[in-house]
Amino acid sequence: VVSGNVLDAPDKLKDKRPYRTEFTFVVREVLKGNPRNTRAIYIDRLYDDPKDGRIFHHGEATQLNLGQSVLVLAKGTEDVAVSLCSGSRLVTTANLREARSRLSSN
Repeated sequence: VVSGNVLDAPDKLKDKRPYRTEFTFVVREVLKGNPRNTRAIYIDRLYDDPKDGRIFHHGEATQLNLGQSVLVLAKGTEDVAVSLCSGSRLVTTANLREARSRLSSN
């Protein structure tokens, strides 16, 4: 992950409403396919208005930080969501090893 950008203007964000952050990236390793087909990776979050005096925690929020690695699973030329329920996820040694193993057997 190289950079991130919230797509909504700050004055358009509403408490407990979704917003999207898109990330640009550098491909470090290609396991299969053409990485040029993926324009962006993104996460969707729920906004917590700091001025309302209440703290809102979204229990299934995925956080991406600059410098982290993401295993991207994509089909076609779509933007790719990174979440707890998506195929694309933060890279760990275990899931990268598993992905290499599965793809080498195809």
